[in-house]
Amino acid sequence: MNVLIIKSDLEWCKWLAKKRSGSMGHAETKNSRDMLGSLTPWLRHYFGVIAEKAWSLLTGEPVNTWIIGEGDDGTDFSNSTQVKGAYQPKKPNLLIPVDQYDRKTAKRYILGWIKNTDFGVLVEIIGEISRAKCDRVKKFIKKGERNMVVDTWWIDNKYLTKAMIRP
Repeated sequence: MNVLIIKSDLEWCKWLAKKRSGSMGHAETKNSRDMLGSLTPWLRHYFGVIAEKAWSLLTGEPVNTWIIGEGDDGTDFSNSTQVKGAYQPKKPNLLIPVDQYDRKTAKRYILGWIKNTDFGVLVEIIGEISRAKCDRVKKFIKKGERNMVVDTWWIDNKYLTKAMIRP
């Protein structure tokens, strides 16, 4: 499944990413700045919001804006669904920080691959995986550079199945 995110939606995603990042005090945390420190502090939130917007357009469910200043319970949408976004040249694997996985309640993970196009941003929904299956196939890695190493669960994208839109 592919979803095109147009410029006006990207501006909205940028606005929400900045609000989320700032409201949670993430300006200098591992969750919202790249490991090398060369990118803007809210960029990780931006990729997440873009993936959530794509899922929203597919399902008709709104993106959560009420979590500003509070964070979420580990779910972005109904059916205990957590959407993750990745922006990279090759097909990504699903990465979930261990501390996030341990304190969250998602039962289903969706992975969106964010790609630039001449018309906007294309999000390819790679697939989904249940938390139960994650527990069986996840591998522990340390992700990062320098002093920003994060304990992470790595799930090979081969374990993801076609994402199903559920009411």
